[in-house]
Amino acid sequence: QIVSVRAHDAPTQMPVESLKKFGLQHCFYLGSPEYDEAILRIGLVDRTGDLTSLPGHEMHAKHRLNYRSDIGYRVMKD
Repeated sequence: QIVSVRAHDAPTQMPVESLKKFGLQHCFYLGSPEYDEAILRIGLVDRTGDLTSLPGHEMHAKHRLNYRSDIGYRVMKD
């Protein structure tokens, strides 16, 4: 599912090459080729609704991120 969020509440940016390994360049615009990091941000939702990153990448430094279809995207400040 595609969710629009504020940039400072989004998952961290990932290298374009990492996203290309998953074939996402065929579905999404990843950004200009001269930039190493993609403008597309990726979060995987686990069974509890928490967002995780693709393997080998950091999700978000400051807060836990959560998504529920009935509420939407949430930044969980502890």
